[in-house]
Amino acid sequence: MTAVFRSTDNPTLQTGWHALEPIWQGDEKAIAQGLPHHQLAPAWQMLLLGDGSPTRHLQLLSGEPTEVDVIDMSPIGMERDNAPEQIQVVPGPRIRRQVWLRTASGQRLAYATSWW
Repeated sequence: MTAVFRSTDNPTLQTGWHALEPIWQGDEKAIAQGLPHHQLAPAWQMLLLGDGSPTRHLQLLSGEPTEVDVIDMSPIGMERDNAPEQIQVVPGPRIRRQVWLRTASGQRLAYATSWW
């Protein structure tokens, strides 16, 4: 089966585009802060303003800057430490870092562990 395209050459055919009317524009600083949730839902902010970082996503969801509380940094040397297999690409000796991610007002949002 072959698709066939026929030009209509119809002068009444609209060839314009649907221009959007922006409800908000911002510079880098404004984008970093995010929008009030009544202006754009948090999920949409994550999609449109997020950079893929969980810390950034938490900021957009909570409407507050995300802060990090380091709760432990333990040397693990070359041990696997029950870490994911990808730990093998981290040069040793390694350190396990554990943190709480929280809002600036103190609400804990997430726990995270990383290997350095």
